[in-house]
Order: sequence, then C-alpha cells, then structure tokens
Amino acid sequence: MNNFKSIIARICVLLVLRWFNSVSCQCSQEQIDVLDYIGNYLEVRYAVIRNYDSDDQTSWSQVNLTNSGRQDISAGPVQWSVYLSLLRGIQDTLGTRNESEIPNSGLKVGHINGCLHRLSPTASFATLLPGQTLPVTFRVTHGMVSHTDVFPNWYVAADGCTESRTILSTAREPIHFTAPFDTAEKWKRSRNDLYDPYTPSVRYNSSYVHDIGADSARTRILPTPVEAELDAEKTVNIKYGGWVIVEPVSELENEAKFLSDALGLTIVPAASAPSSRKILLLIGPVFNPNATKELDGAEAYQLEIDADGETVTLTGPTGSGVFRGIQSVLSLTDHGDDVPSGVVRDGPRFEYRGMHVDVSRNFHQVEEIFRLMDAMTIYKMNQLHLHLSDDEGWRLEIPEIPELTQVGSRRCYDPTGDQCIIPQLGSNPTLSNTGTGYYSVATYRSILAYAARRHIRVIPEIDMPGHSHAAIHSMLARHRKYAATNVTAANQYLLSDFDDQSEYLSAQYFTDGAVNPCMESTYSFIDAVVGSVKALHADVQPLTVFHLGGDEVASTAWIGSPLCQQLNLSRPDLYLRFVARASHIVAGHGLEMAMWDDGVYYNDLPVNKTLLGGENVYTTVWSNVWEWGNGKRAYELANDDYKVIISHATHLYIDHPSEPDPEERGLYWATRVTSPFKVFAFMPDSLYDNIGVDGKGRPLDKDTICAVFGCPPLEDDQSRANVIGMQGQLWSEVTRFPENLTYMIFPRIVALAERAWHRAEFESVPDEIARNETLQGEWETFANILGHKEFKRLDRLGIKYNIAPAGAEIDPDNQYNIFVTSGFPGLPVVYSLDQGLTWISCESVINLPPDTNFPIDVQLRVLSSDRSRSSRQISLTVNGPGTKTSALHDD
Repeated sequence: MNNFKSIIARICVLLVLRWFNSVSCQCSQEQIDVLDYIGNYLEVRYAVIRNYDSDDQTSWSQVNLTNSGRQDISAGPVQWSVYLSLLRGIQDTLGTRNESEIPNSGLKVGHINGCLHRLSPTASFATLLPGQTLPVTFRVTHGMVSHTDVFPNWYVAADGCTESRTILSTAREPIHFTAPFDTAEKWKRSRNDLYDPYTPSVRYNSSYVHDIGADSARTRILPTPVEAELDAEKTVNIKYGGWVIVEPVSELENEAKFLSDALGLTIVPAASAPSSRKILLLIGPVFNPNATKELDGAEAYQLEIDADGETVTLTGPTGSGVFRGIQSVLSLTDHGDDVPSGVVRDGPRFEYRGMHVDVSRNFHQVEEIFRLMDAMTIYKMNQLHLHLSDDEGWRLEIPEIPELTQVGSRRCYDPTGDQCIIPQLGSNPTLSNTGTGYYSVATYRSILAYAARRHIRVIPEIDMPGHSHAAIHSMLARHRKYAATNVTAANQYLLSDFDDQSEYLSAQYFTDGAVNPCMESTYSFIDAVVGSVKALHADVQPLTVFHLGGDEVASTAWIGSPLCQQLNLSRPDLYLRFVARASHIVAGHGLEMAMWDDGVYYNDLPVNKTLLGGENVYTTVWSNVWEWGNGKRAYELANDDYKVIISHATHLYIDHPSEPDPEERGLYWATRVTSPFKVFAFMPDSLYDNIGVDGKGRPLDKDTICAVFGCPPLEDDQSRANVIGMQGQLWSEVTRFPENLTYMIFPRIVALAERAWHRAEFESVPDEIARNETLQGEWETFANILGHKEFKRLDRLGIKYNIAPAGAEIDPDNQYNIFVTSGFPGLPVVYSLDQGLTWISCESVINLPPDTNFPIDVQLRVLSSDRSRSSRQISLTVNGPGTKTSALHDD
C-alpha cells in the first residue's frame, strides 16, 4: 500500500512539474534580448596563470570577460548564467550542490555535472559597462597544459527560460580564445615535470632518420611480412595487357570481387582462363619459410609472383588469409603497375589486431568509420571496437527502447531533460553539434556489412555500470513520459533508484553515471539491449562478443541506495553482483563477454572466472600506468585464464599527444607523449621491458617497479596463448571533427598494425643497448616506407594524418647551413625567408644566401605527401657567423 501511495505521489509531482515547465519556461522578450546581447558581445579570454600550487595538485586559471558592445551587462532583472566546459574541474565545486563565490568578481561558480560548470552573478556583481573587462580567477583540479583542455561553445541561459545562446567569442575552431602557454609554469603540470615543448633542435635530433630512397621503399610491404623475397629488377605489369582474375571457389567470391574492384580486372571462369596474365586465388596450406611446418592461423597467406610466366598465385587456408594477401598485392601495385617477381610468405603475430573508437563523447558519422576501416584493411587489422555509449551520449538505435536515441543521443540545453542530455565537451546548446547523433538500425548494419566484406569484426560496447549518465537520463525521460499512463512501461527499464542518496564523483566528474545493480529493471534493460544488438548483427555479421565496459565505477556509488542497503552487501560485492548477473545475461544470448580490465577485478584481484557466464571472458587491459601499480594486470589476467587484449594506456592510447606541446591536441593523464616511434617500439611479448618514464617524464626503474608492485610472468604456454592481441584506443573528448579523428589516429595506427602483425628483430635482443641500436635501424626502414609510400596511400583515402613539425639544427661550423628533417623521408620540407610570403622546397639542408642580413627568422613547414596540407609552422632565429648560439623556437 505504501509503495502504491509513493507511486501516485510521484506521478502527481511529475504532472505538476510538467505543467510548471510548460508555463514557466516561456522566455520573455527581455530575457531573449539579454541572451542575444551576451551571446554576441561577451568576449571571453581564458588563461592558465600557473599550473602548480603549493600542493602540486591544483592550478590557477583566469577568465577575462569583456563587454565589447554598447550596452550594460547587469545582474538583473534577468537572472543569467554562463555555462562553460573544461577538461578539469573547478576546485571547491565538484560533486557538491553548492555554488562557491569567486572573490572580487561578483560571480559564483557551480558544478552542473561532468565537465559542465556555471558562472552566475551574485548580489555584489558590478554592472559590466561597455569596454570593461572583468577578471575572474579560480583554482582548477590538476594541471592544464594544452589549448584543448578548454572546450569551445560556452553559452548563456536565463532562469525560467528554455532558450540559450552560444557565446560567439568561444565558438570558432580550432580553439582561439585561450592565451599562449608561454612559460614553464603553464606548460608543466608540476615542479618536477620534466617535459618542455620540443625545440626544432630537439625534434631534429630525436626524429632524423637516413633516407634510403623511394625505390627501396616502393617494394616494401607494411605490416612487415614473415618473409619477402622480391626481385625489384624483375617485374611484371598486372594491371594492363589483358590480365584477368580466374574465378575461384565460391568460398573466395568476396575476395575475388574485392581484388577485381581494386585493380579494375575482369573475373573469368576457370574453364576459359588464359595460360598467362592471370591471378589465381586458392585455398590451401601456407608453409613457414625454409621449413615444412604450416604457418599458424587462418590469416596466413603465400603470394607468388612469376614475372616470366606472367602469373600471380595467392594461397591461404581461408578467405581471410587470401584477403590479407590481397592487401600485399595492392601494396606492391599502389605506386606503379609493375610488381616485383618473388615470393611472400606471411601470417600474423596476433589473432586480434584492433582499433577502439569512442563515438560517444563526440559522434562520428558513418563515412568516417568507413574511411577508418579502409585504412585498417590496408594494414591487415581485423577488429573494430566501437564504444557506443558513455556518460556523454548513446549512439545506437535500440528499437525496443527508443528513448535511448530520442534523448540520450542528443545534447542540448533543455531544463526539462525530456529532449536531450546536458551539453558536454564543448557541444553547443542547440541540437546542431558534435555531441548529437546516432547510428540507425540501417546505418549500423551498413557498418557491419562494410566490415564483413573486409574481414573486420565489429565488437559493440555498451559501457555499464559506470559511464551511464546518458542511459540513466534517457530512462528517466521514459519514466516521465509514461508515468501518468503506463506505470509498467515507466518502470520497465529504470536504471536509478529515486531514493538513492549516494554522493560520488566519477573520473569525468559525473555525479549520477552509475546504473543501480540492485534493481531488477537494470537487468531487464541489459537483456533487452544485448538481445537487440545481437538481432542487428544476425544476418550481416553474427555477433560473437559483447563488450560490457565495466571501467571506472565511482567507489561510493550505490552506498546510499535503500534498495542496495536491503541486500546487506559491501560496495565491492554490489559490483560483483552486477558483473556476475550481466555476464550470465550475455552468455544466455549465446555470446562471450568482454570488459575493460578494472571491470573484472574484485578487491585488487581478478574475479574468479567461474562466477562469470560463458567459456571465454575477454579483457581489454588498459590501466597499466606503471607508477600506479597496475602494470601487472595483463599477465595476471592471462594466468587466470582470461583472454587478454593488450591496450596499454602508456603506449597504445592514441588520444594522447604526439609531442609535449600545448599546441598539440590530446589527453595526457597516462603519458605526456605517445609518438609513432613509441608505438613502434612497444614490446608486447615482454611488457615490463616497456617501463621507461612516468607521466611527467621522470625515469622509472624496472627493478624498483617490480619490487614495489610485483611483475608476475606468464606462467605457462596456456597463459601465453591467452594473450591474443593488441588494440589501439581513441577516446574522443577532444576529437570533435573528422580531421581531429584522423589527426590523432594516423600515422600511429600504422605503427600499431606493424607491431600487432610482425614480431620485430629488436624485440628478441636481450641487451638493452644492442636492442636500441637494432630498434633504430628497423625504425629507419619503417619511417622511410611511411614517408615515401604509405602517406601517399593515406592521401588517396582522404585521410588527414598528423604531419609533425620540422626538425632543424643550425650547422655549428657554418651558420649559413641549416639541417632539416621531416622525420619521415619523402615528406617535403619547405622554408621561408620573408615571413611566409614565399616558400622554397629543400632536401636536407637549407643554404642561406651569402648576402643574408643577420639575424634572420626562418620559417619551416612540412607538407603532406600530396602537398595539400602542412604541419604547424616553426621558426628559427639565426644570429649569424661569429655568434655562439642561435635561438630556436616554435611559432
């Protein structure tokens, strides 16, 4: 009876609130005028003052608010607020419902949720007159060392009004309203941070490699094959002169069609095939080089190019193996129609070679996913892990629960919460933003079809129980929609306890992002979602693995929930209850479950796998930051019979910057730098040998780390077999647009693909000095292939890869000479002596004219392979002969 009364009371409250919103949120003309004026004329300038306070845990920022119009900005009668998003939280507000006054500003600041904060005038706010600037200084959690830490599209809204306006001075991309990070206090996160932005000289000495020449690079294949015996002096043209593809067995129909489309060749029946100028695709065994043992795995292949007999034969044990071999054929033909005679025998190092893409934080259209898969295909990657839900957005249509996309896929300013979730990460307050969008059933199935043709498995992730703000609020909107008419539907998929008084803050500053494990409706929701996703896959690419997330659940979530208190379980046991039940739901659909590594840990130990549903449980192991003590988890889980996908944040999170420079986009919580070289140098077979420096660049000692935290080895052959592959991660907090996405992923994904497919020679060298010498030689070859060959292929795909700035060093013996490098031989360097009015190409040395008037500023850029784009511009100030040093700096 009491429950019935509670339901009736809640329905009455909801009806009253809905009526109140309908009548009270209509905006007056006065409110609209104020919003329009502030949106148009409030100039915002954000500056980091210093990054380390006395505790080295907080930093200081200042926002200058300037009234650039001709009217006053006053505190009333319209009660306005400015909403802003920062990667860091504003101190003293996070996770509280209280607003804190900012001294000497007449403003108070409050934390809304996630990265969204609000500035509002107090009674002491002094009218901001035309031309006046109001400095607002506040303390921020942790350091801020990049322009992309400050999100664009601040907006203004008024109490009692549903409308809002983007503040135009914050609306342009790239971020332009942040002040320069021009002192160490601004670009370092703490006093003991060893990272500085690279000077041209540092970049030159760290990135220069010898140019082996375009001809040598042309006949190389990436990823590097197990064996390639190719004769560049003996070639055959396979694109012209009547070449055909002989119709293969039906199992290879897809592969023949793919090759036919790529080369423009006709497929002819075997009965009418010519005796030469033909390509044969065959199913059969592939043997190891110089041995009679077969190459392991379904993706092995053998490519035989007979220039004399004008025949190409490609053999693999499966269609997948033949398809990987086709990529090698296309690699050899990509920069000319003549291919070298010889044999390639090849097979992958790991069965799992993946890329994870977060489309939740910022949504990325299907065309970008197709483009990414095109590149993954070239480099023989076979797993696409799509992160389809998070706090900031739900991105997949679930027909049975339409509110997930009707509300959870949309970000906007909506006081009712019925139309969208709140703006985050710089999405503007309208529905036209990078935070709004989803894959319809038809679109998602087109992704699956595109992937299936390319032998790429799509692994969908719905992240729970944490990271679920969007799902939780979608279900609250559903509850409000049905509460007065259909109580069963209203409660069917609820994910939160109305009476939960828990106070918590997630890693991304959400206070309400953990679904409640003590409600049966939570498990009804999981069952419906898993069943729906499985049905979407069914006749296109049958689903085998469902990723349930499980990461970063706030430690105090649910402890204030009466429903959970009734169970009398500890907080860790509540989480274990969720994982066990969710895994059995997944298993009940005939699927295997995957989770992030922290999702399968209980009291600092792996969850007993017998408690989980399904024979195999996959773990994407990310949280290895060495100084945090979790670097042992990959081997620990493999020893406990989990299937391990190495996804280490220190080396494989390619949402982190390529350089420690404020101008570089990216996060940096795990490491300050993840360069292509660093990815290439990763050693997945000996994880502890990757221990190098901490997040601030300070050297780490492997023996010390292992003594403090433990470094268990892989115990036996089964443990080693449980390490099934590698995966790169792209989280999208600061990747709002397609060009941001490709800038972060490429070319680092090529280095990732190389290491996942090919076991390099340097990895087997026990002596560290000798190993590094071998590594440098192998990197030189790889960098040349990228520069002379692969960047051209990426250009043709329309991929706007990251072009690193030029490295440069002045000849100490002759300051008329400047040595330069792009880091990737083949990418051209251009320079200017007249402040960018004219640009001159150069090879490896700039020879200044004899009549140069010193000192002189020299500007440098690196161009893309097709010369359509350029890197960041850098400058050198050359003081001239007779001086000891010359200034080198980035613009």
